Amino acid sequence: MVVTLLAVYAQILVYLNMPIVFTLAFLMFLIIELPIYISVFVGAIAYVINKMRYIPDANFTPTVSCIVPCYSEKEGALRCVKSLVEQNYTGNIQIIAIVDGSVQNKITYDILIQYLNSIKHTMKSQNRELHVIGKVERQGRVSSLNLGFYLSKNEIIFALDADNLIHEDMIATATQNFRDPDIVAGTGTLFVANQNATLVTIMQSIEYNVGICLGRTGLGALGVLNNISGAFGIFRRAVLAEVGAWDAGTAEDLDLTMRLKKRIALHPHEKLFFDPLAICYTDAPDTLKMFLNQRLRWNGDLGYLYLRKRWNLFYYNLMGWKNTVYTAWYGILHQIVCPFLIFAYTIFFGLWDTQRFIVVSLAVYVFYYILFAIFYGLYWFMISPRKANDAWLFLFSPIYPIFTYICRLWDVVAHLNEAFRKGHLDSSMAPKHILKRGKF
Repeated sequence: MVVTLLAVYAQILVYLNMPIVFTLAFLMFLIIELPIYISVFVGAIAYVINKMRYIPDANFTPTVSCIVPCYSEKEGALRCVKSLVEQNYTGNIQIIAIVDGSVQNKITYDILIQYLNSIKHTMKSQNRELHVIGKVERQGRVSSLNLGFYLSKNEIIFALDADNLIHEDMIATATQNFRDPDIVAGTGTLFVANQNATLVTIMQSIEYNVGICLGRTGLGALGVLNNISGAFGIFRRAVLAEVGAWDAGTAEDLDLTMRLKKRIALHPHEKLFFDPLAICYTDAPDTLKMFLNQRLRWNGDLGYLYLRKRWNLFYYNLMGWKNTVYTAWYGILHQIVCPFLIFAYTIFFGLWDTQRFIVVSLAVYVFYYILFAIFYGLYWFMISPRKANDAWLFLFSPIYPIFTYICRLWDVVAHLNEAFRKGHLDSSMAPKHILKRGKF
């Protein structure tokens, strides 16, 4: 199907007598993006085939510690903690809620303490432990995670955002992956809890379905998982301790993922996993301004991490050839270089030959929409755990290629902001004076 689409698009270029530069732009897609699409497609098929042979073991219930760094989530933090206490899991769950800056965030702290006092008498019978820790001085997310890790005691560590709502079967589903002794860490699916709030949240919900759920399912099955989400990470405690837990600075989730890949290069039998059936729900930005500010930080952090902080992992091939090549291809070429090529193509050719540029842009839109529809169909048919909801979301799919195009152009702003202003220092993940202590 993809080859047919490429052939049709090539015929359009020939029919319109397009200059060689348009053909070169098309080759950019072939070289940079097509291998990623193929990898995801092949990996997703492999996951489904392997899943058909999978039989869960209800007697496998390793002890679990859940670290929940809180800041100003208030009732949202309570919702997250309650959803952990009420999990359908017979094993021990230790929940450690760290309130960062508990003086200025006294409301969040008091809400959690009140909840703790109300359930103290039933915790032991439920095989649950809840600890609410107040850090008087705000020191940031990484500090909270590492404090929680220091206080944790169980075999499997979950690192979860305080604004997550946890599916009642998430821990029971996620821990099954650790039946394989070679599994060291992984993550699961994040769905947008407020998807119906605005058109912006609907677009993000579609993006999470295809980009996170389908994309990481495919990459995880091929052994090249791109990232263990900071909002939803799962680790063997011993391995997390060995790699030094979380490091200072922003993009702490991607930083930890790269260090885990470095360890895997030394222990090739070890693996990371992505489980699309281990589910958390998170609130997404519901206005365009909030969304763009979020992506300014997220995408700018890629340059900070890949090109400043962890460049030596690529240079010395410290992650093993497979992860080094794929991370460089996807992380640097696709996520950093490609947006600049798209931006240059848009500005230069849009001004140079506007009429034909519009025609070609329409052809590109149709091409990407059909490609997206194929992959969304793959996700819906083979992976989606909520088919009615995801079928409804597809009604908005004609807007999605435009949304992704805008995101790709905004990536240029994010990367320039990082390159010239060190945008990672503007992160809300920690006070600026804490972030400035980092080497980069």
